[in-house]
Amino acid sequence: MQQIYDKQGMLIFPNPLQKTIRESQEVIVINECYCPNKHNLINSKAMFGNLPGILLKVKQKEEVGLLALSPVYGDKSRMSLEIDLIDKEALELLCPECDQNLSIFSNCECGADLVSLFLTEDLSFNEAAAICSRVNCFNAQIKSSTDIISQMMNL
Repeated sequence: MQQIYDKQGMLIFPNPLQKTIRESQEVIVINECYCPNKHNLINSKAMFGNLPGILLKVKQKEEVGLLALSPVYGDKSRMSLEIDLIDKEALELLCPECDQNLSIFSNCECGADLVSLFLTEDLSFNEAAAICSRVNCFNAQIKSSTDIISQMMNL
């Protein structure tokens, strides 16, 4: 029988993403990704479960802050620090260590840029994850050699 309350008497809400991840045969976890200056963007300052997240510096109009993304491909979890993100606003995405703008991979269907998170220190667009720079556009791609894994997710 499934529990509906935890040990503290709080109601348990099932997370459909956890079910999807458990049932999936393949879960893609980004363990390393790099800015154009080869700084690793994976950072344990932002943990998602037991996995360190992807930490980015963001600029939105005149505001600057940090954005942490889940390293699990398909998981839309994110945390913004020191900045309130404006829905549908296009952000400038930078390396939090060197302030280098992330390289543009291509244009997104929404009109913003898909920026590259290089998966190897070779900084090859053939081994990269691309994420949309627009708040609440969850278009993402992973390109590995000649294969592209594409996923459009909406909140």
